[in-house]
Amino acid sequence: MLTATRPPLPPLPAASNQVVVLEDVRGSADGLVTMLADGGFRPVVGGISWNSLLGSSPPGSAATILVGHSVNSTIAAVCAELRRREPAVPLICVLGSFQPADVVRLIECGADDVLLRQTERGELRARIAAHVRRAASPRNAEPAATAERRRKSEPEAFGGVVVDSMAREVRVGGRPVRLGRLEFELVEYLSGNAGVAISWDQIAAQLYGPDADVSVERLEILVRRARAKLAAEGNRTNLVAVPGWGYRWDRRQTERNSCPRSRGPSPAPR
Repeated sequence: MLTATRPPLPPLPAASNQVVVLEDVRGSADGLVTMLADGGFRPVVGGISWNSLLGSSPPGSAATILVGHSVNSTIAAVCAELRRREPAVPLICVLGSFQPADVVRLIECGADDVLLRQTERGELRARIAAHVRRAASPRNAEPAATAERRRKSEPEAFGGVVVDSMAREVRVGGRPVRLGRLEFELVEYLSGNAGVAISWDQIAAQLYGPDADVSVERLEILVRRARAKLAAEGNRTNLVAVPGWGYRWDRRQTERNSCPRSRGPSPAPR
């Protein structure tokens, strides 16, 4: 329960404070909605169902929050559909209970974070605000290699893999790879520093913000998801694990994969 004696949390800028809240049972998100409103957000409430999806993401929404008792097939499916429709909007699940496997399932469906409803009010609001801030604000203190590549008009090419920062697109063999926001930013960050081993802490700070508390396991889920999508288009080895440290975008392996085969006929055009 919220108490009247607590001071209100500082508000967010009006241009970025609209949040869509989808609840599995009507009224189950009332406490969260009140907390968000007290913290400066403008919550728009709807239901978690396929029928509600058409109107669930008003233009300009800063984030979408799914509120449920526990993980079920409907929440997972809606999560995946929202991520498909809005790859850049933060997607947060707030649940009454969950198991570690549930966190993996929802993150693989596209969620950026999975939180308990019993989380302390200030922490819950701060975590939601961090995701909103991360999505709305330009990056600070980018590595020189990444910043330099952003100033180029031409995409960065690694053999058959092209990372186009201006279009926010990765292409493998000329085919676009559908990556979520965090997946693209992971690939963009690592490829922008190709050949350099980047630590888990550096990756977490780049993707989630310098104050985010992100576990190595969560980063591994994100990397696994990005790798699977790249592998589906024929690229398997450019995103390399550095044991005990983090990850590296291996320019040489990518270029080696792009070499033509010395034997056998050329594939027939599709």
